[in-house]
Amino acid sequence: MLQENTVLLARPHPFIVERMTEFLARNHYATRSVADGEDMPDGAVKGVVISTSVAAKSWRVGETFRKIRERLPDVPILFATLMQPEQALAALKAELAGMVDDPVFVTLGGPAADQARLGAANVFLVVHKDQVACPDALARAGWLVSRHFH
Repeated sequence: MLQENTVLLARPHPFIVERMTEFLARNHYATRSVADGEDMPDGAVKGVVISTSVAAKSWRVGETFRKIRERLPDVPILFATLMQPEQALAALKAELAGMVDDPVFVTLGGPAADQARLGAANVFLVVHKDQVACPDALARAGWLVSRHFH
């Protein structure tokens, strides 16, 4: 049975398991790792974090996204990345091409208008590993995650 405030960690990479779990716990979320869309638990979840790391040993990002959307069509998704923002956004746009109409990618320093749309099915929060470890960014990242996973 899942806790009420559970966030799934898909394509778990050591960064996801360690830093993101600690970050989410500080923001009052329980976590559960799932390798891909095939082993997702039944029940409601607040959101899903998908690692974009090429070292993650499971499905590609786009395939994992597709499987998650099949099971949880409206769940908010956060992409956790080790890449620089420009690289991550370009890679995500390519991975999700044809799967999402008008995707919006929100970053910590992104426009406020995009941040106001967090939680919508076509809006994705993108967080770099350093943003959940850096004291200066933790509060801002926590605020955005709570808006996205409301």
